[in-house]
Amino acid sequence: MRTIPRRARHAAPVFLVALLFAAPAAADGMLSDLGRKLFGQQQPKFLPPDQAFAMSAEVVDAATVRIGWRIAEGYYLYRDRLSFRLGAGEPGTLGVPVLPEPSAFREDEFFGRMAVYYDQVAVVLPLERGADAGTLPIRIEASWQGCAAAGFCYPPMNATVELTPPSN
Repeated sequence: MRTIPRRARHAAPVFLVALLFAAPAAADGMLSDLGRKLFGQQQPKFLPPDQAFAMSAEVVDAATVRIGWRIAEGYYLYRDRLSFRLGAGEPGTLGVPVLPEPSAFREDEFFGRMAVYYDQVAVVLPLERGADAGTLPIRIEASWQGCAAAGFCYPPMNATVELTPPSN
């Protein structure tokens, strides 16, 4: 009967475990390289969120604010994922946002049929402030979510803008 040296008995299981972890990564890399060579496919590179969805805000008049997004080519925003509210402790109220008609509808595997915006969108926000608010700055919190048509969806994004409406 042949005996395996004690050192070799421990090396074999360690080698097998290392092989199990290395093989999928190596195979994935080889398959990706093979796919690019055969089909000319490149892994898509996605824009940072602030470049994919560039937000802007402006005061229209004492009772109206406009918040908009410039949406990069190949990207879109979900209409139903846009929301707005006044910052904590802000005097006044926001009225119902006036949303434009969607650019299109997309079938989302998780959410079903969704209205989306391409290129750009501007939302009008009615603003009611008490007479005592004067020309104090106001903070509005906006939330949105969008995706790249290539199949990547960004997590929900948020921003707070501070604007100074003129007095009533």
